[in-house]
Amino acid sequence: MEISHSSGMPIEKQVLVAAVLAMGKGLIEFGSEVKRAEDTMNRIINNSNFLTADEKDATYVYVTINSIFFRNGGRDVDFTQIIDRDFNLDKVAKLNQLSRDYADQKVTIQELLTEINHVLIEKTPKQFSWLAYSLLSASITLILNGDAVECGLAAIIGLVTSQSYPFFKRYLNNKFLPEFLAAFIGGLMATVFCTVFKYDPTLLYTAAIIPMVPGIGLTNGVHDTFDDYFISGPVMILESLTTLISISLGITLVQVLPFGLHASGEINVVSVSFIAQIIGSAICSVSFAYIINVSRRLFVPVSIAGAITWLVYVWVTYLAHSSLLNTLISVGMLTLISQYFAKRYKAPMTIFFIPSLVALVPGITMFVGLSQLGIGQSTLAVTTFVGVIANLLGLTIGSIAGDEVYRIFLRLTGRLKGSSN
Repeated sequence: MEISHSSGMPIEKQVLVAAVLAMGKGLIEFGSEVKRAEDTMNRIINNSNFLTADEKDATYVYVTINSIFFRNGGRDVDFTQIIDRDFNLDKVAKLNQLSRDYADQKVTIQELLTEINHVLIEKTPKQFSWLAYSLLSASITLILNGDAVECGLAAIIGLVTSQSYPFFKRYLNNKFLPEFLAAFIGGLMATVFCTVFKYDPTLLYTAAIIPMVPGIGLTNGVHDTFDDYFISGPVMILESLTTLISISLGITLVQVLPFGLHASGEINVVSVSFIAQIIGSAICSVSFAYIINVSRRLFVPVSIAGAITWLVYVWVTYLAHSSLLNTLISVGMLTLISQYFAKRYKAPMTIFFIPSLVALVPGITMFVGLSQLGIGQSTLAVTTFVGVIANLLGLTIGSIAGDEVYRIFLRLTGRLKGSSN
């Protein structure tokens, strides 16, 4: 990483600038929220004992999803650009732990920079990602009331869709066109399978888009927006919604073709057996956790968080039939569980939160609404989009409410200061 340094700057301060910028760049590129990246960078600055109190006050960072600025002493500004963003939550956890080790004086600033660079360049083996994508689509189909044959077909569609996206991405510069084309191919496969096996294509269309549903971007955008990051947060939300629209349009195009099949949009989650709900939601969460590189030692708590969240969602759906209430309560519960596991396993709460949320992101309703709009059912489409908005509101309010409840609990028990996020 190229960094500009002011002439005459002491070597320790040069290393500090390099370490802070490398830390922030890594966190954003691997899927962290902007707030977490900024807090972690400030932790390094505030625990650098070679800086005076005045120097610490005059040193601060500003983070966006495209660049990071480091102001040193009110005069000099260094920056680094963020070009490619991917998802590797294991590296986010490692970088977060390195900052804590530095704060505890376990490593020097030079050792910190060396370790950060090591994390940035290390390769993450993903030889079974194809299997994870297949299991993700199959498990989603299972918990949405698909039978064994539909789950098998969904696994094939999920595999093909997940491999189509990186193929198109290699040859196309636009981010959203590969998503559209991959969803279109998955939709074509779903149409063929449903024509042969006489299925309503709703579940198999869902299986086609679920590998590309932007759960991390949407979650981070919501969190950052409500943490007063009014540039990066809304941009990430807009980017995520654009992805949802792109993949939904891919499915919609299939449906308006002469041989296309129209999805009914009918999904009855409350009729799925209790055992299938537990197994399917656990597999779904663990599969997505593998895809975004969560450490395997955390797969058990991730599966527990995912299963509990989905069961709460289904239970509230059975009682209330409300797109707002079922998402709000289940996401609120997920937030509390994720905070608990974060403290227990000393890992960022997003590692447990995001994989468990994948089944609740409103990708299914989005494509149903666009499909209805595409075939002229405007009234039904408006009703469906209202459900999408309610789902997003439930996700937002539930996440905020869960965080506040957890903070109140820690205050009451006198443990807020030492909490681990």
